[in-house]
Amino acid sequence: MANENAVQVVEEKQEWGGDKPDSDDDKNADEHASSSFLARERRLSAGQEILKDQERILGDTQVEVVNQREEWRGGEESDEEQAEQAQEQRERTVKRRASESFEKRESRLQQGALVQLRSSFSEASVMSFDQSGRAAEPPREDRCSDRCTNMCVLS
Repeated sequence: MANENAVQVVEEKQEWGGDKPDSDDDKNADEHASSSFLARERRLSAGQEILKDQERILGDTQVEVVNQREEWRGGEESDEEQAEQAQEQRERTVKRRASESFEKRESRLQQGALVQLRSSFSEASVMSFDQSGRAAEPPREDRCSDRCTNMCVLS
């Protein structure tokens, strides 16, 4: 079966670059490269001219300097005031969160105490009294747990 699929190997003189070597493709690639280079050069030249114009515009100009009698304090005070206001805001936020946390904790503790109180009432043994006023016998496991003195038998 190996003979059925035999392929003849032929040595080539140049590397594969497509179906047929075409001189038009080489010309197109060269033209594209040169046009890209020229466009880049034009962009660089235009950018350089713009920068030269800006340097002339941004150059030093004569400015009159005026002496002041006292120091200007507006910027420092506003920065200090803003810092103080921000600090006060943070302190108010911390106090508010602390009080909210305290209130939530107290609420949880109160709810827990109520649950514990209710469960202690339900678990407490109930002592029933008969009509004579003496304590009735606690119900046995085979008897119902009603408060009546009938001592019903469970079956």
